Amino acid sequence: MNIVGLSKRFFSDRRSLHGINNALLKTVFTGRKPILGFSGRSIHELRKTGNFVIPRVFSVSRNLTTKASSSSSKQPAFLRWYLRKLESHPFMTKSITTSVIYMAADLTSQMITMEPTGSFDLIRTARMASFGLIFLGPSQHLWFSYLSKILPKRDVLTTFKKIMMGQVLFGPVSNTVFYSYNAALQGT
Repeated sequence: MNIVGLSKRFFSDRRSLHGINNALLKTVFTGRKPILGFSGRSIHELRKTGNFVIPRVFSVSRNLTTKASSSSSKQPAFLRWYLRKLESHPFMTKSITTSVIYMAADLTSQMITMEPTGSFDLIRTARMASFGLIFLGPSQHLWFSYLSKILPKRDVLTTFKKIMMGQVLFGPVSNTVFYSYNAALQGT
């Protein structure tokens, strides 16, 4: 059987999946429309209307925010604390988070490239952590807040606009500042 026949068989009859019982089938597959907007019952019929069966992991539930807030006691204590800090002090929390991520990334990079008898360059790690704290964390907070104000929609076209603005405007500025900051602190 060729790929067209397999795709028609798979998408037209869910019971054609051998070895999967109905309980697992109900938990893995859902009748919701996919998040990418495809519809139809086979790969070659994507333009036709109808429900396209997709795995549950690709579906987005509309109740995520209500479930997360109602089950906050099920979240780990650190996550609850972090989310509270993110709501009460977003600027500082994002700056410190970016600093810690940059520090961890630099230490990981040094571990990967380090000679067996080598040692960590803690000055370099401090430079990376301070860049995350001083520039990248605050600038990304302000940038994404600004993008949310000027482009408030969350559809695909608006998302592509945000991506393009980030790549054309924010990315080059951020890279220029990073290399200038790093060169200035190295004394070159």
